[in-house]
Amino acid sequence: MLLPVLAFAAGLGEHLPAAFVTNQFLHLGDEKFSTSRGHAVWADDALAAAGPDAVRLALLRDAPEGRVTRITEERAGRLTEDPLYLAAHAWLDGFAALGDGAVPGTGAWTDAHREFYRYLNLTTRQLDGLVLPEAFSARGYVDLLESFVRRCAEFRATEEVARRVPSLAEEARTSLALEYLAAKVFAALAWPVTPGLAERAWEWLGLPGTPVREADWSFLPSGTRCTAPAPVSALTPAASGRS
Repeated sequence: MLLPVLAFAAGLGEHLPAAFVTNQFLHLGDEKFSTSRGHAVWADDALAAAGPDAVRLALLRDAPEGRVTRITEERAGRLTEDPLYLAAHAWLDGFAALGDGAVPGTGAWTDAHREFYRYLNLTTRQLDGLVLPEAFSARGYVDLLESFVRRCAEFRATEEVARRVPSLAEEARTSLALEYLAAKVFAALAWPVTPGLAERAWEWLGLPGTPVREADWSFLPSGTRCTAPAPVSALTPAASGRS
């Protein structure tokens, strides 16, 4: 009540929120958090052990949207074992094995390439919808982002076979360009969830500033060299200062 009253009193009614996103309670096991009883997960300990990205991801994945949700003490002690956290690190680290780090221009397109590019744009729009106040869902966002990483990893696995066929060199160029584009898309989409990881991937791709979304995704310029160390392997809890 206080902030709206102050806004009206100051003549700043145009700055009032348009909508509110509310939650229920997050429990530790079957009980409410209680510091007086030592029933707590201490932020400093969790951040030191897992890093800000993993803690943020856990809170979003288990967000009590519309109902009480629970996090176990076992899960609280193993935040870096989240499936999205592990899959994203593994997929991004895999770029180190793709070649010399030079982003090619597109060549010939296959139907699979067209579908994957369509998928990148479609998933972006779906995730955009989940951050609207009227439809906000942190849990849904994390689930869809996890599915996105799996789809990107599957694209690489199937495309690697075709890239070794000499007669498909033009198709291989498009395939690789799409992989690097997928990393760009991931960095922008993951920024609200794992900002440290997203910013590191964005920087590794040679992109300026902080990750930004695009209405229709544009490829990295041909010849861009992503020659920095693998974008996530050096990202440790101690190295990340974001909270």
